[in-house]
Amino acid sequence: MAKIEQGFYKGRLIKSGVSESKNKKTPFIYLTFLIDRKVVMGEDEFLDFDYERDICFYFTEKTEERTEKDLLALGFNGDYSIPKFRQDLYDVGTKLFCEHTGEGDRVYENWSICSLGGGVKEEAPKSLIQKLNAKWKAHNNKFTEAPKSFEEEVLDAKEADDIPY
Repeated sequence: MAKIEQGFYKGRLIKSGVSESKNKKTPFIYLTFLIDRKVVMGEDEFLDFDYERDICFYFTEKTEERTEKDLLALGFNGDYSIPKFRQDLYDVGTKLFCEHTGEGDRVYENWSICSLGGGVKEEAPKSLIQKLNAKWKAHNNKFTEAPKSFEEEVLDAKEADDIPY
């Protein structure tokens, strides 16, 4: 059950280790962060309570390459028996993102490290924006105005007394 609301936080790495999932025995490395601040409008706000949350990196055939790149970006020492990472993760901490998954009573927190791009989207380069804009104009220049929204169509149908449902 989710205890922390979705959003950006800051936390310091306090421990790490290696384990495997209970059912499929999939190996993973976990990083435990002590989360003490929420980031609101770019400003840190200290939380009333500190929370410990794990972020896991799994080693499957499909994820192994990505996991190794992420670990490298975090300054992994390469020793799975005593995994260590960049010192700033322990001293200063890093920005984390919490999103919720599931529904009803089964809503869970899903944590990611922002510098790895897990829950955060980086702004696209200007060249990509220009390319996408050009493609859009080339494919959609036949529209002289934006299509009507559902609400506008319903209002038009009511005015014409021609409600299709």
